[in-house]
Formats: sequence, C-alpha cells, structure tokens
Amino acid sequence: DVYKRQETARSALTEMRAMLGVLRADDSPLPLAPLEPTPPQETVAAAQRAGFPVSLSVTGAASLSPALAHAVGRIAQEGVTNAMRHAPAATSIEVRLVHAPDAVTIEIVNDGVTGPVGSSGFGLRGLAERAAHSGGTIVSEPVDGGRWMLRAELPTCLLYTSPSPRDRTRSSM
Repeated sequence: DVYKRQETARSALTEMRAMLGVLRADDSPLPLAPLEPTPPQETVAAAQRAGFPVSLSVTGAASLSPALAHAVGRIAQEGVTNAMRHAPAATSIEVRLVHAPDAVTIEIVNDGVTGPVGSSGFGLRGLAERAAHSGGTIVSEPVDGGRWMLRAELPTCLLYTSPSPRDRTRSSM
C-alpha cells in the first residue's frame, strides 16, 4: 500500500513538472522536458512488481503519434491503477491493446470487483475527457462473471478537430 502511494505521488509530480515545463519561458535556466508517455508495458511491469496478477496482450502494431501514445499510456495506467485500488482481491487483471488500421483499443478487465463501484473521483472523468480529446470513446462497466471492464477506442487519425477560437466567434453570432 505504501509502495502504491509512493508510485502515485511520483507519477503526479512527474506530470506536474511536465505541465510546468510547457508553461515555462523559453529562456528559463532550468527547462523541464515534456512528459514522455508511459508505455502500457511499463505500467504492467510496475503492477507485477507490486504483486498484482496483471497480464498484457498486444495485437497488431502501429506507430502512434506522441499525443495518441500518451493517451494510450495514461488510459492503461489509470485502468490498472483503478483495478489495483478497487479490486485488490482480483486474481486476474488483463490489459489488452489492439492496434487496427483505423483505431487502437485499450481494454482492462479484472475479476475482483466485490461491490458497487463509486464515481467520487476524477479518474474516469479525466479518462473520458482524454478519450474525447483524441476523438475516441471510453466505457467502464461490469461484464459477465462479476468482472469489470474499462475499454477505450481511439482513432489513429483524428477525424474531428475543435473549431478555432475564430470559428467559435463566427458560429456564436
């Protein structure tokens, strides 16, 4: 439990440093590197080292844009973290990554859900926002056999782009 808290704190600090690096002036004497995406393989390996029964299967191969690779990594990380937090008695946490020509699917399924799942945190909301920003969708729900599934589908090429501020001004007149 202490290990999980330390790992979560380190991850949060790394993300905060990356956000500050984006905001920092170019002439700053201490530039911060942008955050590198955490590959699902690293997330799975960290959970395994912590003693959780996590497995990873990858189907297909794709070269993802940095933004999409970051989204895939964060969704896998949050999904595995949620399974470890909310299903500590799980005997199986399966992470599946499927690369198709037009989309990448991330699915995390665990068998350790023992009661109702609350929605008091910001994790799932943040994942939904991340998926929507990438033009994709996310679902988190119970599935057959008392298991829980988090599934995100993200297009490999963004079909929808947000209107620019100039476009928004025009459309609101």
